[in-house]
Amino acid sequence: MESEAMEIKFFRNTKYNNAFAVRQIPGYRWMWAGTEEDFRKVLKSYPEVKFEIVQPEGELFVVSWKELDRYICGKSDQFPKFLPFDREKHLVRWTTRTQYCWCGCGREEGEYPWLDTPFAVAELLSPQ
Repeated sequence: MESEAMEIKFFRNTKYNNAFAVRQIPGYRWMWAGTEEDFRKVLKSYPEVKFEIVQPEGELFVVSWKELDRYICGKSDQFPKFLPFDREKHLVRWTTRTQYCWCGCGREEGEYPWLDTPFAVAELLSPQ
């Protein structure tokens, strides 16, 4: 179980924009949650992406990233479930993936770190 004292960082891609998605879910600011170490690894692993630390002030929810993506892309009519954010369950996770030969022969060439983001964190924005 994670320590209650563990500081959580909320971060987002500054260029993320789903304005051209089939569906919109307005009224939320989207981000990920992780530890300081997670955030440093994200910056190192994705140097081409500009991330920013977010200081949420509104109520936080999580949504299955896959369900959310299917819904906003129009591949599903099922509106994703918004669940309360849990700091012990809804952080990004670092795993490894197998790298296979580029030619398609199936030969394994090793493993590489992979950022697993099963949950999108949604901050409910105050009506203006």
